Amino acid sequence: MNLRLTVFLLALTMVASAHAVTVEAPQGSVVRWSGAESCGMDGRTYEAIEGVCYFPIDFRRAAGVIEIARWPAGQNIETANVKIVEVDFGEQDIDFPDESLVNLTEEGTARLYSEQAEIKPLFRRRGPVQFTLPLGTPSETLPEARGFGVQRSFNGVPKNPHTGVDYSIGLDNPVLSVAKGEVVLTGDHIFAGKSVYVDHGGGLISMYFHLNGFSVEKGDQIERGDEVGKIGSTGRSTGPHLHLGLRWRGARVDPTPLMLDLESLPIVP
Repeated sequence: MNLRLTVFLLALTMVASAHAVTVEAPQGSVVRWSGAESCGMDGRTYEAIEGVCYFPIDFRRAAGVIEIARWPAGQNIETANVKIVEVDFGEQDIDFPDESLVNLTEEGTARLYSEQAEIKPLFRRRGPVQFTLPLGTPSETLPEARGFGVQRSFNGVPKNPHTGVDYSIGLDNPVLSVAKGEVVLTGDHIFAGKSVYVDHGGGLISMYFHLNGFSVEKGDQIERGDEVGKIGSTGRSTGPHLHLGLRWRGARVDPTPLMLDLESLPIVP
């Protein structure tokens, strides 16, 4: 255990009964706390972004109270409470014509596990921050986002909840990277179809699913607004659209406020 983490854990123990601030945050949101050099959450420390700490809350994290911390430059640790509020994201049942993508065959299940083994390590990456906030948008014209967190069923069969947002954008329109970063994976996956994963540093990974084609390759260094592919309807999709997902420090969060409305994020005063 490094020295800074040890100090962080000891400090949290010492001030656990003296929290002055509690802020409410819905599941899938990101809490902001300004005036910081470093941040602490879940026993881990990391650098602030342009003087602001961001604390991503996974959309399935249990309701309850957690502790967060910041280190203002040259000052002692400060702590606050975050009260995680449970959200009803709703339900949706989709009629899907390809039964093989609803109830997987043995071959399909093996393919899924193989893909997951390649994808999951990406969410543990913690390189230097390359992005600024707010993020860019994945299309020059952005329709209303749909579906974040919704519990989905296909042909009446319950499946995993929807971890990103969907945009109804016409076939073969360009899909743009939301920030500077490195393309860490491209692939044609059983559910997500043709997909691009971009690592923006600081534990932030953006994902672009159901593409019709790629404009980048693994290992490419790209800028915010660069084209990563074209809108398609590949994988388990009912029509041309873009699925945009974000993982931040492993947490599945709603991309919309991070692109369009930072002021709507919960703030520690």
